[in-house]
Amino acid sequence: MNLWEESYEKKIAKIRNEEVHLIRNVNILLFLKLVLSESIHNASWYIIVAVSIWFKIQSNAGTLFVIMNSLTFVSQGIKITFPVAIHAMATMIAVFKRIGHTLRIKSEESYVADSNLSPTINLNLKIHTAHNDTIITLEMCNIVRGITAVTGHIGSGKSLLLKVLTKEYKHIEGDLEVVGSISYASQEPWLFPSTIKHNILFGSSYDENRYLEVLRVCALLEELRLLTDGDSSIVTDGGANLSKGQKARINLARAVYKNCDIYLLDDCLASLDAIVADFVFEQCIKRFLKDKIVILATSSIKYVNRSDKVITLENGTLENSHPINSEIPKNADTKSIKYIARDKAKSETDESSENINHDTPLIKKTKETRELYTETKVQGKVHFNVYKKYIEVNGGLVKIVLILLITGVIQFLKSSINKMESDW
Repeated sequence: MNLWEESYEKKIAKIRNEEVHLIRNVNILLFLKLVLSESIHNASWYIIVAVSIWFKIQSNAGTLFVIMNSLTFVSQGIKITFPVAIHAMATMIAVFKRIGHTLRIKSEESYVADSNLSPTINLNLKIHTAHNDTIITLEMCNIVRGITAVTGHIGSGKSLLLKVLTKEYKHIEGDLEVVGSISYASQEPWLFPSTIKHNILFGSSYDENRYLEVLRVCALLEELRLLTDGDSSIVTDGGANLSKGQKARINLARAVYKNCDIYLLDDCLASLDAIVADFVFEQCIKRFLKDKIVILATSSIKYVNRSDKVITLENGTLENSHPINSEIPKNADTKSIKYIARDKAKSETDESSENINHDTPLIKKTKETRELYTETKVQGKVHFNVYKKYIEVNGGLVKIVLILLITGVIQFLKSSINKMESDW
């Protein structure tokens, strides 16, 4: 579990409790409305009959008929018309508030997607926390087409920088210019219960040639051929029936299938084994996306050394930003340069791993099921705890007894009125 999930769960639970509290109050009001609407009609008729008998008022059938119709109309007004009017007024007020809130929302600057302009990213900003503490400082950083590796130690702000580029993080100061459309692959794969194909297309129009090529460069084509239903195989909730590497590649395929100018890949190769990761980096990132801006957040020295440009984050600042094959700037920090260049000799020996047989199956054939969810059926008598829980959910034993008592009183009044009418 991620550290933020517990806090997020508490906030959701708090909001849900408030919602349940409001729903309970609304249901109580509806109950009172029903009780009063029936009680007023019967109580009024009971009072009229009692007064007539007490004062010995002689009434004929016509008079009684008019009185009963009048009470019926009043009861319908209280029971139907008045609550509907209140509900309509409350709905109208809520709609006006939402429309006003929408109109007052500050418009966000959209990304420039002009075909005449070359895709580029210009950064000259400071990233702050909610308490206005500076996290990352980037000065005069320009990113153009090619592979740009964003590297640094754990917690240096690699993922945060990508969220700033997608404008999901608002606490920034300075200039942020993004020219071109963006596709983003998150560090934690996100899948929804549907077929693998739907998870990759994600609402985009189907292009068979591009789709098959994306499957190939993401090392999914051979795996899908081994499955009984291919890309129509069902992904359960959260991808529980897939391995972590499979989920990461499907998540990457979704981002790559979308034809954009800029691709933000948040350490998408970390959960893959060495052979598959090298294949995906070479075929997908270096070749398939060769004409795009690719920003790869990674801690792997091997992929940093094979990138066109490197951005190193150290202690919240941009230590250096330069092409990996160019000369290292004289004013660059020695420690940061060592971080990039260390084990370079070792990484060169890993180049031989590129010459692999890409036709080798990556997983064994597995049996897939098309059930998204499973339920367990229990036979036998209903346990007493079930009834107890049902009573607790409905307000407890006291409220249930009160409801039964009120219902009994209403029925008693109805029966009394009928008896008085027959005697009268």
